[in-house]
Amino acid sequence: MLEVEESVKVPRAEREPLVVSCRMGHWLSCVWTLVTVTVANKIGHAPQPVSSNYPGLTKVSSFLATKFETDNLLKGSQQATDMILVAALAEKTSADIVSRREAKMPFGGFELPVESEHYEPGNLYILCGLVEQKSSSYALGKMDPWPMWQLVCGKLFRTDKGKIYSIRYISPERMDVPLTSKSVQDVASAAVDGLNQLPEYKAKGSVHKLAAVISVERQTVDEKYFKELALTQIPNDVQIYYVYFLTSDTTNDIAPANVHACAIMRTPTQLKLVRQVSFGEPGFTILQSEAAIEGLTVFNFDKDKQRSFKAGMARAVGHGVQANDIEITGIDVLHGDGSSASQGVKVVFTLSVAGGGDAISARLKGPSFVQSLADNFQSVGIKSATADKLKFKTNVLLRNQEPYDDGALSLVQILVIISSFVLGVIVTTIVGVLGLRKNAPVVAAE
Repeated sequence: MLEVEESVKVPRAEREPLVVSCRMGHWLSCVWTLVTVTVANKIGHAPQPVSSNYPGLTKVSSFLATKFETDNLLKGSQQATDMILVAALAEKTSADIVSRREAKMPFGGFELPVESEHYEPGNLYILCGLVEQKSSSYALGKMDPWPMWQLVCGKLFRTDKGKIYSIRYISPERMDVPLTSKSVQDVASAAVDGLNQLPEYKAKGSVHKLAAVISVERQTVDEKYFKELALTQIPNDVQIYYVYFLTSDTTNDIAPANVHACAIMRTPTQLKLVRQVSFGEPGFTILQSEAAIEGLTVFNFDKDKQRSFKAGMARAVGHGVQANDIEITGIDVLHGDGSSASQGVKVVFTLSVAGGGDAISARLKGPSFVQSLADNFQSVGIKSATADKLKFKTNVLLRNQEPYDDGALSLVQILVIISSFVLGVIVTTIVGVLGLRKNAPVVAAE
């Protein structure tokens, strides 16, 4: 049996001594510690900044995120959902690839690790990025959908054949930042300014203003961490602020405050919005809907069909809705007009969405939704659900917040108030005049 473990031979400061052991049967065992002669990579110059389309950069960053996830997140029921690069250096070079093999000799159970090495051309990468982590549990993710970001810097090598080796990576300590500090004021203002430049905020025709800062944390990759990566030339510090804050809408000051989480990168020359997450207006809305499908029966609408139903419905709704967000609460026989015979199946389900749910509700009630729903049902295997055999209706079952009232009077209300005032003045005048005539003094004749 031949077991192979490969690694990249790196400069002496980065390498551990190689330990070779052997044993023969049950009576002989020995251990040799070998100090190998390491030849440093022939690097003509230090790695240089590269753009996002640099060859292999996407695959290498994904490899680093997976490596960090495997080593740190999976054991805590967390998963890495994304990696956002904030800095990338690279250069064309070659590396000494060391292969360790454990060879079993055909006599006496003798085992001896065998090591070989060869040079491979490729690219050396120095990456700094944000690994976005969330709970791997669907239920916990729904209760707490907010991501946590971790700044990770890694040194990796990718051969020209496409194989990737992780040499080393680090993640700096996370520090709290006092809310009264000048840096917090700067990054909070930069976060709000960055939000107002995003298309999704411009489309609403309103500008958000800072209402309150909840908390701020910071991670910094400085000279100490760059030395751990054995870099000969130290780049500028990489500093990321994580800002959690509330904003209010300038067009409706009494509207509910929106919660935001932003990652801001601070460089010697600028503050840059790297990542932002917001789940819109607070609260939730539960929509109850009913889909009637002709041609199906309650008996053949089994667990597989129910899973297909939820998948097709989620695709038709869109807006980030997933199949697990849909809960089937009732399955009944669909009867025809004036007939007791079964003509299909009637499915009642609920959908819980964040905020007021206005966009999703409008989508479900739109004239083209039934056709879209039929197409998506067809794509997941419910072939009988054609548009002419499908009926759908929906309504709001529960909303945990009432639409806010900005206190402004409508035009009708203003007209009613003015009319009431004018009518009151007219009636008072008429009553007064009639009273004066009735009470006019009578002069007796002498």
